[in-house]
Formats: sequence, structure tokens, C-alpha cells
Amino acid sequence: MPSGAARDELLAPYTSLRVGGPAARLTVVRSDAQLVAALAGCERRDARSLLLLGGGTNVVVADGGFGGDVLVLDGGRIEQRDVGRDEVEFVVDAGASWDEFVAGTVRAGCAGVELLSGIPGRAGAAPIQNIAAYGQQVCDVITSIDVIDRETLAVDVVRADDARFGFRTSRFKHDWRDRFVVARLRLRLPRASAAPPEPSTYGDIERYFARSGGTPTDVADRRRAVLAVRKMKSMVLDPDDPDARSAGSFFLNPLVPAALADELVRAFASAGLDVEYLEGRRRPAEGWRRIPAAFVLRYSGFNAGDRWGPVKLSDKHVLAITTTDGATATDVWMLANHLRERAFEATGIELEYEPTFIGNFPEYDPTVFAKRYRYTRAAQPEPAWLAHQRADRA
Repeated sequence: MPSGAARDELLAPYTSLRVGGPAARLTVVRSDAQLVAALAGCERRDARSLLLLGGGTNVVVADGGFGGDVLVLDGGRIEQRDVGRDEVEFVVDAGASWDEFVAGTVRAGCAGVELLSGIPGRAGAAPIQNIAAYGQQVCDVITSIDVIDRETLAVDVVRADDARFGFRTSRFKHDWRDRFVVARLRLRLPRASAAPPEPSTYGDIERYFARSGGTPTDVADRRRAVLAVRKMKSMVLDPDDPDARSAGSFFLNPLVPAALADELVRAFASAGLDVEYLEGRRRPAEGWRRIPAAFVLRYSGFNAGDRWGPVKLSDKHVLAITTTDGATATDVWMLANHLRERAFEATGIELEYEPTFIGNFPEYDPTVFAKRYRYTRAAQPEPAWLAHQRADRA
């Protein structure tokens, strides 16, 4: 057992959803050296026996908790060095704050991750999920990842090309999940003065600059724009915002046949909503399109603010499931299944969960769900960001 581990500590306070049962043993790790020592102290280190948590913003921990060791990464170093005149290399420990790292790149005048501002959690999760937003994705600037072998504790370096990055995924999320622990990542970013970024073509960012001013190619202004848009949608951690009790976007944007995508585009166009291109620089294969999962949910009859007992959809964003006091992980699981089933019935699209579910969850039964969870349709006006969108198009 790792030195200083607490027994039977609830995991709910360590997750943004604020749900989840106890860990058999929990250790908070605040440095690279502590991570190595904590791993060495674990009797078993396979994925079923050892869980690593960063900010806890992309997980749903079962009410029964986790029966092994949980290491909570809460701190780490961020270093940088010049590579010639036009590039900077950053070396970031897995436990370092992702957004603090992004802020540092902007202060250094670098481009490449400024549109990934405001994403909560730790840097170690970035290559696992290949985090992406507004046309940028972290795999485009990662050069390598330092990893620790779960079985041998040997330290190795994985080249970015070997990680098989895809849309919101990597080998760390699949066949390497039981093999490696991410310890550190190396990223190389160009100075914006040498390689100015192209203005974002994402509607939310364009509308921000049209309303608020600023320079769409200035990395500091781009960061401010993203933070403002994310805050408007409750997609930044804010203890005073009840809609921030979520795991962020709950479903991945699906890749669908172009014919179905066009059908949905026409349906939403009649409501004044345009489906925007979501793949950034990496376009899907011909005949396919990646569309917003939020539009799939809207098409299926769900609205921001819809509620089922102690769990609901965010008042600002239909794609986020939020919890209220008294909610459980089972409540979140049941609602997620309900949303997914209804979306499939309405569109034929099988949405994929973005958060990772940890532990054991009960079988979903739609009849039981309907009886147990009282549905309350949202009665409030549409979210402010959507109202702005409509006004700008009028």
C-alpha cells in the first residue's frame, strides 16, 4: 500500500460530477517522485486494481466505488526551453494543471493550444483523450510522452507517431490502458510571430470577436475568446455555477454517413441552427461527416434544462449532464442510457460516451427508468449563447 494512503475515502469530492463511492485506498500525488513511489507501493497495478485520477472531470465513479488503489494526481512541473528562434519546447508533468500550461504557452507567445484553453483537468489526460476544441487538437503539437510500465515500473518514451491518435482517442485509452501510466509529455509549439495562426472558423469564436472585438490571430485574444465562450456554456470549473457540476460534454461528436448528416442539417436549418464542421484540419473520409452530438440530442427531443429527478441537462448546454444535491452515479448512468437510447431511436445514431465509467453499474431498463425518474421539461428561455447565435444571424 502506498505510504500515506487513506482507506475508504469517498471519491465524489475528487470528481466534477460530485458523485462516486469510496476508494479502498486513496493517495494524493503532488510530484513526479511521489508518483513513482506511490506506484511502487501498490501491490497490483493493472487497470482493475489501480486507478489514476487527475481533475476527475471526465469520469463517472460508481456508487460502489473502486476496490483498489486510487492515485490522485494534483501537481507537477511545467518547464520550457527555446528551440531556435521560432519554437519552444514544453515539458509538462502529468499532474500539472492543463489550463495553467496553456496560459504559459500564451505568455510565451506560442500558438498551437490556445484554443484548448479552459479545459479542466490535468495534463496527463491530454494525450490519453487527445483533447480537441475549436479546430485544435493536442496530438498536433505533442512530440513524445514519458510513460511508466505498470508491471515493471520501467520508464519509457513513446513517440507521438506510435500513440495512434484519433478523434478524442489514442492507444492510451484502448490497448495501452492496462500497460502504461502517463508521467510526462513533451510538446513543441511555434512562436506566433513566426507562424501566426489562422482565424478560427468556428461560429462561437467568430461571433465573440464580432461582438467583443480583439484580433482573431492574436493568441492572447483567442484564449480570452475561448474562455468567454466556455464560461457562457458552463464548460469551465466554477464552484459558484451549478451547471459546472458535470463531466463536460457527455457524448462524442459522431461520425455519420453524409446523407444522414445532410438530413439533420436540413432539419436544424428550419430552426435557425447550422451544423458546423468539427474535425479541424483532419477531415473525415469522403462520404462521412462528423456532426455535433448536441444537435443529435436536440433532434431527439431533448432541451437544455430538461430534468429527471436529481439529474438534468445543463441549463446552458444540452450535451452536459449535471447533478444536484442527492444525486448518485447510478442516476447519471441511467440518464446517460436514456439519452443514448432515445437518440438511437430518433436518428439511428449510436452515440458514444466521452467520460469513462469506473466500477460496476446496474443494467439499464427503460421501463424502470420511466417509473423511477420524473421528467420535467425545461421551461426557461433558450440559453444566452444560443440567443446570441440567433440574433447574430437575424
